[in-house]
Amino acid sequence: GKHGEGKHPSGMAMHHANPMPNLMKVIKKHGDDLNLSGEQYSALVQWRKAHMDPMHALADKVVEMENALNQAAIAGRPKAELMVMNSRILAAREQIVATKIDCRDNLRRVLSPEQYSKVLAIYADMQAGS
Repeated sequence: GKHGEGKHPSGMAMHHANPMPNLMKVIKKHGDDLNLSGEQYSALVQWRKAHMDPMHALADKVVEMENALNQAAIAGRPKAELMVMNSRILAAREQIVATKIDCRDNLRRVLSPEQYSKVLAIYADMQAGS
């Protein structure tokens, strides 16, 4: 089918909607290498439940809103209307970036400095590999 049809997998939308590092992915894939305590693990799981799902929904919404903006532009809607649509997209993107920064700061709080350094190192390797 056409590219516009169907839903992006959330990960793709998230990647599209923000330039921030996905450090939680490191925890998900390489948590064992970090020797997390039970306390650390449950703190991170709780944080993810509270923040990540709403953020992924927001990323999907960004993709939807951008498609709608594209269609509205093609349909000849007035500039003022398009700019309002665009400012909603920018607000959603800003919220995503703010959440990613909170995520980084939460990781720094929960992990030891050594563990956090290791997360950054693993993340750099994952980026190099992709």
